[in-house]
Amino acid sequence: MVQNLSLKKFAGLALCLVVVSCTDGSSDEVPTGDPRTAVSNGRFGLTVHPSAAIDQKNTAYWEKSLLKGSSLQDGKPSEVQYLTEMSGCAFPVRPSSEKLVLINLAESRKSSQVYAYTKAQVEKQAKEFAEKWRRSGERGRIDADKHQTQMDVVNLIITDRSAPLHLVLGAGSRMIFNLHIADGVKIPAISLIASSSVGITNAPAETVVNALSPRNALTCKANPAQRPEATWQLVKLVREGNSDMGKSLNFYNNLYSDFDGFFKSNLGKHISEVAISAASASNILIGPPPADPSQRVTFQKIDGKPVRMTRLDHILIGGPTDFRLDFTAKVEAAAEQYTTGGLQSFNKGN
Repeated sequence: MVQNLSLKKFAGLALCLVVVSCTDGSSDEVPTGDPRTAVSNGRFGLTVHPSAAIDQKNTAYWEKSLLKGSSLQDGKPSEVQYLTEMSGCAFPVRPSSEKLVLINLAESRKSSQVYAYTKAQVEKQAKEFAEKWRRSGERGRIDADKHQTQMDVVNLIITDRSAPLHLVLGAGSRMIFNLHIADGVKIPAISLIASSSVGITNAPAETVVNALSPRNALTCKANPAQRPEATWQLVKLVREGNSDMGKSLNFYNNLYSDFDGFFKSNLGKHISEVAISAASASNILIGPPPADPSQRVTFQKIDGKPVRMTRLDHILIGGPTDFRLDFTAKVEAAAEQYTTGGLQSFNKGN
């Protein structure tokens, strides 16, 4: 993950104290109050409460004013289908008649029931687990939850009928983009770019999907990144004389410069011309808002639907307990290779 944010753990409660109306997702009623209270400027950019959405102009809306039947809770996808990933850095040329839209996000605060993690994560914890057992003489605990493995979910509410859309979906964390498409919208192409595993669901069957793998994104200098703005807390700290943050700011400026160069050379536009960007957002509106509640877009569940994803070493569909059991078993199996007589030989008295 390029932008290592920890917003999920504490920002939801803090924002809920500010937002006039936070809902639990059980009602289809549009919240009262001003949705702008659900948007704030964080260290790495715009932070949007999961009950709200933003568009390309950063106008705020309540999620339920855009979607009917939406829920903060969703079920399990039916399966994971792996996408064929591009071998190089160049996306196929698309017709000039298509409208290019970039979704450029670091994270969402809605979570899926899909977990994605690497062999390297397993190996690292396996070494630590075996070494601690050897030193202490007792079996220790495997902390599966310290890894960023659960995939985020972002709702894309798509109402733009002005032209066929070429959606470029950029993610700074493990992310599933769930598409909710208004009648009459055409999406001939979707391009996926991510610094980690990324997926889509509820996309039209006829849509052409191209995916740049996380490894190629690194090689091609195409890791999704946002341009640091004056509203970022990071920028404000640097301007106030915090020299320790200067290196971080330079890092993000360079990362953005690389991504913008890749985007311009491959897709013909600068990021600033076509992007909807946020450090943390769970709902994005692409197009005009519904004129009235009767024209809201129908919410499409992930439950029972396939998720199309880029590959990662280990993918699991399930809940937190399922993941912990799966991850723990893989770590213990990997840890055995760091012993000659098995892990049990490390027990005191042996």
